[in-house]
Amino acid sequence: MELLQGILGLYAQRADWFAGLLLAHIGLALTAIAMSGMIGLLTGIWIAEHPRIAPPVMGVCNVLYTIPAISLLGILIPFSGIGKKNAVIALTVYGIMPMVHNTYVGLTTLDPDILEAARGMGSTGTQALFRVKLPMAAGVILAGVRNMVVMTISVAGIASFVGRWPGRGRLPGNHHLRSGHDGGGQHPDRPAGHCLRSGAGRAGALFQKERKLNL
Repeated sequence: MELLQGILGLYAQRADWFAGLLLAHIGLALTAIAMSGMIGLLTGIWIAEHPRIAPPVMGVCNVLYTIPAISLLGILIPFSGIGKKNAVIALTVYGIMPMVHNTYVGLTTLDPDILEAARGMGSTGTQALFRVKLPMAAGVILAGVRNMVVMTISVAGIASFVGRWPGRGRLPGNHHLRSGHDGGGQHPDRPAGHCLRSGAGRAGALFQKERKLNL
């Protein structure tokens, strides 16, 4: 109980600083979400319109998606350095897979009779894509967007391990706040930082679990 009170007291004392960290986390996630959404949507449309290249593209996406987040951040250090650029690239790579998969599935599982009717009415390929295919596949694509957003926000906390920009990599529980800890007992700084780090991830996991139960 005392530990919980200490954590809540720390949040109250450093509310502005924690708010800054939260905004930095959201900004990082939104940047990756925007890039993943755009790249994933365009890639999904491209492979849906060119089925021959779909298997290798999906294979590459699946392989990248299996790499653990912390490992991918480490692999990118020699190429993108340590900081926001590294984290944005890693989060974008992770977010692309749900978008590509759902866009491809949504566009390739449409009723062929409806597509044939669109062609019979004189619709060009572009017109059929924007007026028929994408609207009909919107539900599946939006499900991919939801999964991508939840996953990106959850994984973004791991970026603090390689962050060296304001707010990132300096969360309570890191060295600069542990330096005054003598090792005896638990200081509220450390669990406070861990709670803030894991909050979004746990919320995302619960959201996905609830979604699966409702399907």
